[in-house]
This record gives sequence, structure tokens and C-alpha cells, in this order.
Amino acid sequence: MALKELVANRILKEILVPICKSGEWKVLILDKTTTRVVSACCRMHDVLATGITLVEAIEKRREPLPNMEAVYIISPTESSVKKLIEDLDSTNDALYMGAHIFFSHACPQPLMNRIASAKIAKRKIRTLKEADIAFLPYESSVRMYVCLLRYVVSTH
Repeated sequence: MALKELVANRILKEILVPICKSGEWKVLILDKTTTRVVSACCRMHDVLATGITLVEAIEKRREPLPNMEAVYIISPTESSVKKLIEDLDSTNDALYMGAHIFFSHACPQPLMNRIASAKIAKRKIRTLKEADIAFLPYESSVRMYVCLLRYVVSTH
């Protein structure tokens, strides 16, 4: 299976489909980095077919949808985590009813501690996982290059 297909399967079948299985519509929130990853391997039609009704950027101002849950696929950066906490902060009007959070790669402990100590952690976070998609799968034939590299290395 090509690298693009593997990443698309991870996003669509391992992240979005299980979260949206109840038939309720969800909002997908991406940051700049994860937008590039998702755009490189998934078609918008496929994303919407999983039960996502809207795709938005975490960096931009968004309208509140307090009756919907959000699926965040974000990089574990200071700015993305800050926006995540702001989105779900109970002292403000909550943008979303709950959050399913998937980090593109391992979240540093200080950022994880900030999430855990936020007021929202116990009430609104439904899922918190690492997705391991912190790369851009531009080339669908990467597997061929890896096999060729293994051959070249093993023959010398």
C-alpha cells in the first residue's frame, strides 16, 4: 500500500470513522500543519463522508456550535494547544460541546500538563491520542524507493 493511502486510512478509518460512528455530525478542526497533511492525502468528499459536516482552521475565528462535538487533528505546539484550551474553556461561551483530540505526533509533557490542568479536561475531552502523521505524504510510491534503498544497502 502506498504511503498516501496509509496516511489517508489512518485519518479516515482510524480517526474519523470511529469518532463519527454514532451518526452525529462533527466539526473537524485543523491547524496549518495538519491541514497540509490532510490535504495531501485525503479528498474533501471522503472526509465529509465520514460524518464531518464542516472543516475549519484552529487559527481563525469560528462561530460557536455548542450542540456539536469537534474533532481536532492538530500539531502539539504552544499556539495550537492554547487555541484548543480557549475553544473549550468553560468561562467563555464554549464553541463546541466536546472534543476528540488527535495530535500529529508526540505531545511534549509541559503541553500535556497544561491540557490536563485546564478546567475543560475532565468534562469536555472525549478522546486524546497521538495520530503519528507528522509528515507530508506527497509521493505515493515511497514504498518502492524504500525497497530499492534496502536492496542497494544490502548488496554493498
